Amino acid sequence: MMKTFTEKETKIFYNEDDKIYRSFWDKKGNLHWGYFPQNNISFSEAMIKLNEKMLRLSKIDKESIVLDFGCGNGINSLYIHQKTGAEVAGIDLSDIRIENARKNLTKNNRNKIHFLRSSGTKLKFKDSTFTHVWSQAAIYHMHDKKRALAEVYRVLENGGFFVFDDLIKPKKKVSKEAEKLIYERLLFDTDYSFKSYQKELEKMGFEVVHAEDLSKHLALSYQKLAELLEKKIKKGGNKPLHEKYRKLIEAYKKMNKFVRKGDVGWALYLAKKKNA
Repeated sequence: MMKTFTEKETKIFYNEDDKIYRSFWDKKGNLHWGYFPQNNISFSEAMIKLNEKMLRLSKIDKESIVLDFGCGNGINSLYIHQKTGAEVAGIDLSDIRIENARKNLTKNNRNKIHFLRSSGTKLKFKDSTFTHVWSQAAIYHMHDKKRALAEVYRVLENGGFFVFDDLIKPKKKVSKEAEKLIYERLLFDTDYSFKSYQKELEKMGFEVVHAEDLSKHLALSYQKLAELLEKKIKKGGNKPLHEKYRKLIEAYKKMNKFVRKGDVGWALYLAKKKNA
């Protein structure tokens, strides 16, 4: 049986490891996976491709009011506003990342973008506040996912859109190695497969407009990240972090195997809140 984790443990994990991930993933703090229309594009390009894909699906525009659900360092909140002019509120469990996000604000956007430290299972917003909810690489960290999804539904207006990606579990029983190198390392578990996630959204009152299994892109993302770490070690940079880098390389290089075996997957969804 897998270990269970708390929001407090997740908060500590990301407060402590933010600088490590910034050191190789993205120095600005853009910490999510990538979408690869072509295998030969760089990891940073693939992250942008995912953003572009989600923005197209969501149809966010200058009239939109968007919740960035699990905003991390706020990079995607800034991206959404810069590309569309939409008003954006970002929430995250990590106070370090919310502090980082606020530092990225300028006099030109601080009236349109706001950041708040909050649990995704107890949002500090009134019902029907947002036209859109956007989330990347965040919901799997929310240990009561049903409550988190219910909160998204509550704060969305009728007809509003929820665009997000999340880790999934294609099969119920995973290998011990995957349990250690994926689930325990990232302090999470999930009951949702690609199909059962859609059923859960429908139970909540959403209409699933788009569902796409991105598992092969997850595997390629980790392959690219392992290569970035190997280059860091080879160049001799950040030597105090090399032991941590090697552990991450071990886990990242095994992702192809884990994905193929169904130990973990990744999916993208667009859901519309039905009129209540």
